Amino acid sequence: MRDISERVKAEEHNRFLTRELAHRSKNLLALVSATMKQAAQQSTSVQDFEKLCEDRLRAISHAQDLLLASDWKGAAVADVVRTSLKPFIVDAACLEMQGPDVELNTEAVHTFSLVLHELATNAAKFGALTKPEGKIVVNWQLDTVKSNSGRFRMSWRELGGPAVAPPKQTGFGHDVIAEMPKHELAANVSLEYLPGGLFWSIDVPAGRAVGGNAEGSNTSALKSKSFGQAE
Repeated sequence: MRDISERVKAEEHNRFLTRELAHRSKNLLALVSATMKQAAQQSTSVQDFEKLCEDRLRAISHAQDLLLASDWKGAAVADVVRTSLKPFIVDAACLEMQGPDVELNTEAVHTFSLVLHELATNAAKFGALTKPEGKIVVNWQLDTVKSNSGRFRMSWRELGGPAVAPPKQTGFGHDVIAEMPKHELAANVSLEYLPGGLFWSIDVPAGRAVGGNAEGSNTSALKSKSFGQAE
């Protein structure tokens, strides 16, 4: 009698991978579809629509690269921040990151990639990244995730840029920054136009954003890094 247990295990694994790929493909297509619909609603011309779609699809593509590198297990917060801001950062001193080692799940990687890309786009057009001395400070923390009340928090602060004021009209970018995380991650989002620069913060249930191997900020030493420093 032949032992076919290994073959059975391999077949079960293949079926699992097929189901997982189908699930993730549907989620990705839904995200792309929603992004294009929002871009169409906010665009004033075909060229404007093309530019909005191109920028957001590039951000989604960068998120996909991170997820593929981890075999779809998620990605570290620091890697998501660094990858999202890479097209906008010329000087390493322009970005400071501080927070514990935290792995985001796949849905959170996509959402944060789009949000951070939008924040960086605005900073490059109107905010801190328009000035040589401008700086972006991204902080995050994770409460204990072993309870149902665990929370993941992140903030984005712009320093050294021009004075900012609330826009008279909000568009697609505002929806991405302020509204999308509410729908995708059940997050609380705050957006403040302070005299010293834009301040954005998010508070997410840990179970909606964090992967299974994360540790709470009470047990993980905080790290402070500039853009380009090795992990």
